[in-house]
This record gives sequence, C-alpha cells and structure tokens, in this order.
Amino acid sequence: MNILDYIRWRGDLTFKSDPFNDVDNLVFSQMIYADFDQVLKNKDSRMTIKEIADRLFALHDGDIEKSKQFGKDGMLVLREMSHVQRYENCVVYNYESILHADTTEQFTACMIDLPDHTTVVCFKGTDEHMIGWKEDFNMSYLPDTEGQLSAVRYLNEVGTWFKGPLRVGGHSKGGNFAVYAAAFCNREI
Repeated sequence: MNILDYIRWRGDLTFKSDPFNDVDNLVFSQMIYADFDQVLKNKDSRMTIKEIADRLFALHDGDIEKSKQFGKDGMLVLREMSHVQRYENCVVYNYESILHADTTEQFTACMIDLPDHTTVVCFKGTDEHMIGWKEDFNMSYLPDTEGQLSAVRYLNEVGTWFKGPLRVGGHSKGGNFAVYAAAFCNREI
C-alpha cells in the first residue's frame, strides 16, 4: 500500500468520523510539492484542494503521469485528494514561496483549514532547485539557515492572527522546518 492507495481507501471518511492522524500529515506534506505557484499567486489566494487540482490539471492538460517534473508525486497526491470527501473541501491559503540564490534559501509553506476547525501549517522540503540542495548541505554545519529562519517567521506571523489550533508538518527539509519553527517560535504560539 502506498499513499495514493491510502487516499482511495480511506478518503470517504470525514475528519469527524476519523480524526486527523499521522498519515493525513504525510498526505499534506506530499501535496505541498505540487506546483502551487501557478494558481496560488499570493498570500491572499484561498482555494479548496479540489479547485487547486482542477486549475492545475487544466494547465497541464491532465497529463501529469508523463511529466518528468520533480513535483509529479505531489501532483498525483493532489489529484487523488481532490476526488475524496476527506480532503476535497479543505482550504489552502497563505501560500508563500521563496527562492533566493544570494541567501541560499528555498522555502515554501501554506496553511490548510480542515473541517474539524484545526489548521495545518505545511512546509515543503527540498525540490529540484540547486539552491535548495545547497541549503540542505548548509544545514549540516550552519546553526541557522535562511529557510529555518523563514519557517520561524512564518509560524510567528500566522500564530499572531490565527487563533485556532495549529498542526505543523512537512517532509524531509520541510519536516526540519516544521520542528525548527515549533521549537523556536514565540512562546505563546
């Protein structure tokens, strides 16, 4: 069984009947690898997972399986999520993506509102950009990378205006960002 099988198998269960779990965190952590830059143009953009998938697949003529793009797996996960009751109406917003060669920073994050009135703050890990790979290597010997500092800033910002329960997650470098941000964010957050 893989993540796509899980979505198909358990996608009919609402968050009310089966609360958020570790696999949901994995699903969202993979979804953020989809190419959201094409549809979520700024932090004010708000769309359901179904709307994002519909727009992205229209741009790609639905031909993701043949794609060689790095985010292909995220796109496949997004497509499955957009067809199941559990995820299709979750709202994605506050999307931020930074790629700076001069500061060696590759950072992406978003928020996802769930029907159980909680929100997931999701951090993306390394993608196909060499800047992100260089930042990965820098993490092995530098005390704080720009991406880690951006993760703390992001969580502090959203924590000041968002008053509901937050869940924080990510995969690979995104997981590091999630842990780092949770450890070093403002105490009240």
